[in-house]
Amino acid sequence: MTCCGSLKLMTAATCVAAVSLMSPEAARRVQGPDTPEAHHRLGVEHHLQRSLDAASREYARTLDLDPPRMPTSGQLEIVRRFAPRIQAQRDEFFPLKDFAAILHPSSG
Repeated sequence: MTCCGSLKLMTAATCVAAVSLMSPEAARRVQGPDTPEAHHRLGVEHHLQRSLDAASREYARTLDLDPPRMPTSGQLEIVRRFAPRIQAQRDEFFPLKDFAAILHPSSG
């Protein structure tokens, strides 16, 4: 191991130790704003790095800050009009348990 390599390792360990000593308020300032958009962006970044536990935590925080809402009657009409029809048997081996409809924010 070269001197430079061990120096990088020591610097990284020092940074981790310093972050763990920060107050939660200071850590939030370093991490960025506590907004749904910021947590969603972090979740996507963790997801792309295949750090799925960290991504899941960020997505959960996104939903805490911006929980799902019941659709309006106009939005339900749009979903019913454009959603595909799924035909399923009652005795399906893998039954359909959930579904989601994602509407553009401008859909009212």
